[in-house]
Amino acid sequence: MIDITEHLRLANYIVTQLYRYDFLKERYEFEDLLQLGYLGLVRAAKTFNEDKKIKFSTWAYPKIKYEILQYANRDRNFNSKQGEPHKYKIYSLNYEFDGNDGKPEKFEDILMTDNSFEDDEINKIFVQDLLNRLDKKELEIVRLYYFEDMNQREIAEIYNTSQFQISRTLRMAINKFKKATKNPNQSILSSTTGTLSKISV
Repeated sequence: MIDITEHLRLANYIVTQLYRYDFLKERYEFEDLLQLGYLGLVRAAKTFNEDKKIKFSTWAYPKIKYEILQYANRDRNFNSKQGEPHKYKIYSLNYEFDGNDGKPEKFEDILMTDNSFEDDEINKIFVQDLLNRLDKKELEIVRLYYFEDMNQREIAEIYNTSQFQISRTLRMAINKFKKATKNPNQSILSSTTGTLSKISV
């Protein structure tokens, strides 16, 4: 039987990694996400099959990430429909942890795990968070330029404006992206192609 108190550092590590993303950091307290991480850890322990030749850390890693990302996704969808701000208090677990009695978890084993599904979920939420920062016109022009592969001249004809104005709108959108990510070289994931597209005009 798995003793989850021996794997608390795993949950802490995962939450620390995820908390670097603005779509989580701007909405939730670290401790609230950590409680979600512990909840994912508990659920992973309940479903873990010790007969299989797999480390518990390998099994629990995606479960913990998924618990946090699913909550963020459900929370965003619910509040966008209700027109309400996000609520930060999430769960309260009735467990008392005395610390880690065993050896510290070796994260190099965890980092070898294939987490492509969870990483893709992060990218999808991250992109949606960026797009939500644009006004209606900016969003439509970005969609046509980056996701429909239209050039600036074609978009200008649709809006009955100059190519210069379309270029200016795209630059304004890019500046919003850069401000949100605090990274001038940030790439975004195209939800239509599943490939990374560099934002540049």
